[in-house]
Amino acid sequence: MKMQLIKVLGLSLSLGLVSQMGTAAVIKDTQIKPTEKNLMVEKALDQQKRNLSSLPTTDDELKMLNTIRVAPTQNFFATQHQRFSRFVQSFFQPHTS
Repeated sequence: MKMQLIKVLGLSLSLGLVSQMGTAAVIKDTQIKPTEKNLMVEKALDQQKRNLSSLPTTDDELKMLNTIRVAPTQNFFATQHQRFSRFVQSFFQPHTS
């Protein structure tokens, strides 16, 4: 009985250690690397910052440019939620009878 308990304990410890090492190896191999797409977006934004002839001419272009450059804040998310809610509510107008 005591020998079986030692075998079971040893087996469970070894399986636990092997699974931890396997998980660590997978996590190490799948670290996030900057993709080519992200680099291209950053290049385009830098080029647009330097190019003075392509400054936004309308308020909509200026708003779009600011939402791209500025990190989202709580107000940004609240505004987006409000716009989406209005959009959805436009489909489900209350019917008066």
